Amino acid sequence: VACKTYQRGLNAGFADRSDIRMRLQLAARKKWLRGFVLYLGDRPIAFWIGTIYGDTFLGEYTGYDPEFAQISPGTYLMFVVLERFCKRINGDIVKQVDFGLGAADYKAAISSNSWQEAKILIFSPTLKGMRLKGAKTLARLIDGTARNMLAGARVMPRLKRMWRDRLAPEANPRLASGT
Repeated sequence: VACKTYQRGLNAGFADRSDIRMRLQLAARKKWLRGFVLYLGDRPIAFWIGTIYGDTFLGEYTGYDPEFAQISPGTYLMFVVLERFCKRINGDIVKQVDFGLGAADYKAAISSNSWQEAKILIFSPTLKGMRLKGAKTLARLIDGTARNMLAGARVMPRLKRMWRDRLAPEANPRLASGT
Protein backbone atom coordinates (compact mmCIF):
# COMPACT_ATOMS: atom_id res chain seq x y z
CA VAL A 1 0.00 0.00 0.00
CA ALA A 2 2.80 2.42 0.94
CA CYS A 3 4.27 2.34 -2.57
CA LYS A 4 0.96 3.61 -3.98
CA THR A 5 0.62 6.65 -1.71
CA TYR A 6 1.26 10.27 -2.64
CA GLN A 7 3.81 10.39 0.20
CA ARG A 8 5.97 7.97 -1.77
CA GLY A 9 5.80 10.40 -4.69
CA LEU A 10 7.39 12.93 -2.34
CA ASN A 11 10.03 10.41 -1.19
CA ALA A 12 8.41 10.56 2.25
CA GLY A 13 6.25 8.31 4.38
CA PHE A 14 6.73 4.65 5.17
CA ALA A 15 9.39 2.80 3.21
CA ASP A 16 11.49 -0.31 3.73
CA ARG A 17 14.72 1.52 4.57
CA SER A 18 17.35 0.51 7.10
CA ASP A 19 16.86 3.61 9.30
CA ILE A 20 13.08 3.09 9.50
CA ARG A 21 13.48 -0.66 10.00
CA MET A 22 15.96 -0.13 12.87
CA ARG A 23 13.70 2.40 14.60
CA LEU A 24 10.65 0.16 14.29
CA GLN A 25 12.63 -2.86 15.53
CA LEU A 26 13.67 -0.88 18.62
CA ALA A 27 10.04 0.15 19.21
CA ALA A 28 8.96 -3.49 18.84
CA ARG A 29 11.59 -4.68 21.33
CA LYS A 30 10.33 -2.08 23.82
CA LYS A 31 6.72 -3.18 23.09
CA TRP A 32 5.84 0.34 21.88
CA LEU A 33 5.16 -0.51 18.22
CA ARG A 34 1.61 -0.69 16.93
CA GLY A 35 0.66 -1.38 13.34
CA PHE A 36 -2.82 -1.53 11.90
CA VAL A 37 -3.81 -2.71 8.43
CA LEU A 38 -7.26 -2.49 6.86
CA TYR A 39 -8.08 -5.26 4.41
CA LEU A 40 -10.77 -5.47 1.77
CA GLY A 41 -11.09 -9.22 1.46
CA ASP A 42 -7.48 -10.37 1.38
CA ARG A 43 -6.19 -7.10 -0.08
CA PRO A 44 -4.55 -4.49 2.19
CA ILE A 45 -5.92 -1.02 1.40
CA ALA A 46 -4.84 1.19 4.32
CA PHE A 47 -2.35 1.21 7.18
CA TRP A 48 -1.40 3.19 10.27
CA ILE A 49 1.88 2.58 12.08
CA GLY A 50 2.90 4.29 15.29
CA THR A 51 4.26 3.91 18.77
CA ILE A 52 2.76 4.01 22.24
CA TYR A 53 4.84 5.64 24.92
CA GLY A 54 3.19 6.11 28.28
CA ASP A 55 -0.41 6.99 27.52
CA THR A 56 0.30 8.62 24.13
CA PHE A 57 0.06 7.07 20.69
CA LEU A 58 2.25 8.77 18.09
CA GLY A 59 0.93 8.02 14.61
CA GLU A 60 4.02 8.03 12.44
CA TYR A 61 3.05 6.49 9.11
CA THR A 62 -0.33 6.33 7.46
CA GLY A 63 -1.49 5.67 3.95
CA TYR A 64 -4.16 4.17 1.77
CA ASP A 65 -4.53 2.72 -1.70
CA PRO A 66 -5.63 5.67 -3.89
CA GLU A 67 -7.83 3.29 -5.90
CA PHE A 68 -10.17 3.36 -2.90
CA ALA A 69 -9.97 7.10 -2.15
CA GLN A 70 -13.72 7.58 -2.65
CA ILE A 71 -14.51 5.39 0.38
CA SER A 72 -11.79 6.94 2.64
CA PRO A 73 -10.21 3.73 3.95
CA GLY A 74 -7.51 5.62 5.86
CA THR A 75 -10.09 7.64 7.76
CA TYR A 76 -12.13 4.53 8.47
CA LEU A 77 -9.06 2.70 9.78
CA MET A 78 -8.14 5.68 11.95
CA PHE A 79 -11.57 5.67 13.60
CA VAL A 80 -11.41 1.90 14.16
CA VAL A 81 -8.01 2.31 15.84
CA LEU A 82 -9.23 5.22 17.99
CA GLU A 83 -12.21 3.11 19.05
CA ARG A 84 -9.85 0.26 19.99
CA PHE A 85 -7.85 2.67 22.14
CA CYS A 86 -11.03 3.90 23.85
CA LYS A 87 -12.03 0.31 24.60
CA ARG A 88 -8.48 -0.52 25.75
CA ILE A 89 -8.28 -3.52 23.48
CA ASN A 90 -4.99 -5.42 23.98
CA GLY A 91 -4.54 -3.53 27.26
CA ASP A 92 -3.41 -0.33 25.56
CA ILE A 93 -4.16 2.68 27.74
CA VAL A 94 -4.12 5.62 25.35
CA LYS A 95 -5.28 9.01 26.57
CA GLN A 96 -3.69 11.10 23.84
CA VAL A 97 -3.08 10.67 20.14
CA ASP A 98 -0.36 12.69 18.45
CA PHE A 99 -1.02 12.76 14.72
CA GLY A 100 2.53 13.87 14.02
CA LEU A 101 3.96 16.57 11.83
CA GLY A 102 2.19 18.39 9.06
CA ALA A 103 -1.18 19.93 8.48
CA ALA A 104 -4.10 17.84 7.25
CA ASP A 105 -7.86 18.27 7.23
CA TYR A 106 -8.43 15.11 9.28
CA LYS A 107 -6.04 16.37 11.97
CA ALA A 108 -7.89 19.68 12.25
CA ALA A 109 -11.27 17.90 12.35
CA ILE A 110 -10.33 15.31 14.98
CA SER A 111 -7.80 17.08 17.20
CA SER A 112 -8.56 19.12 20.26
CA ASN A 113 -5.08 20.69 20.42
CA SER A 114 -2.59 21.85 17.84
CA TRP A 115 0.30 24.25 17.57
CA GLN A 116 2.32 25.95 14.91
CA GLU A 117 6.02 25.32 14.70
CA ALA A 118 8.44 27.61 12.97
CA LYS A 119 11.97 27.46 11.67
CA ILE A 120 14.47 29.98 12.88
CA LEU A 121 17.03 30.96 10.28
CA ILE A 122 20.22 32.79 11.11
CA PHE A 123 22.17 34.42 8.32
CA SER A 124 25.76 35.56 8.53
CA PRO A 125 26.27 39.34 8.62
CA THR A 126 28.05 39.33 5.27
CA LEU A 127 27.00 40.43 1.80
CA LYS A 128 26.43 36.78 0.85
CA GLY A 129 24.32 36.25 4.00
CA MET A 130 22.24 39.35 3.29
CA ARG A 131 21.63 38.24 -0.32
CA LEU A 132 20.59 34.81 0.86
CA LYS A 133 18.24 36.35 3.45
CA GLY A 134 16.76 38.64 0.80
CA ALA A 135 16.16 35.75 -1.60
CA LYS A 136 14.59 33.67 1.17
CA THR A 137 12.36 36.57 2.27
CA LEU A 138 11.23 37.24 -1.30
CA ALA A 139 10.42 33.56 -1.87
CA ARG A 140 8.41 33.44 1.39
CA LEU A 141 6.49 36.58 0.45
CA ILE A 142 5.58 35.18 -2.97
CA ASP A 143 4.64 31.81 -1.46
CA GLY A 144 2.57 33.43 1.32
CA THR A 145 0.77 35.72 -1.11
CA ALA A 146 -0.04 32.84 -3.46
CA ARG A 147 -1.29 30.65 -0.59
CA ASN A 148 -3.48 33.47 0.77
CA MET A 149 -4.98 34.09 -2.67
CA LEU A 150 -5.69 30.38 -3.16
CA ALA A 151 -7.13 30.04 0.34
CA GLY A 152 -9.34 33.08 -0.24
CA ALA A 153 -10.62 31.53 -3.45
CA ARG A 154 -11.11 28.21 -1.58
CA VAL A 155 -9.23 26.23 -4.20
CA MET A 156 -6.35 25.06 -1.99
CA PRO A 157 -8.01 21.77 -0.89
CA ARG A 158 -8.79 20.90 -4.54
CA LEU A 159 -5.24 21.74 -5.62
CA LYS A 160 -3.79 19.60 -2.82
CA ARG A 161 -6.05 16.70 -3.81
CA MET A 162 -5.08 17.00 -7.48
CA TRP A 163 -1.40 17.15 -6.52
CA ARG A 164 -1.69 14.07 -4.26
CA ASP A 165 -3.64 12.16 -6.91
CA ARG A 166 -0.96 13.00 -9.46
CA LEU A 167 1.87 11.91 -7.15
CA ALA A 168 0.30 8.57 -6.20
CA PRO A 169 0.65 7.01 -9.71
CA GLU A 170 4.18 8.45 -9.97
CA ALA A 171 5.08 6.57 -6.81
CA ASN A 172 4.05 3.31 -8.49
CA PRO A 173 4.61 3.34 -12.27
CA ARG A 174 2.38 0.27 -12.66
CA LEU A 175 -0.61 2.37 -11.57
CA ALA A 176 0.21 5.06 -14.12
CA SER A 177 0.38 2.52 -16.94
CA GLY A 178 -2.77 0.74 -15.81
CA THR A 179 -1.10 -2.64 -15.32
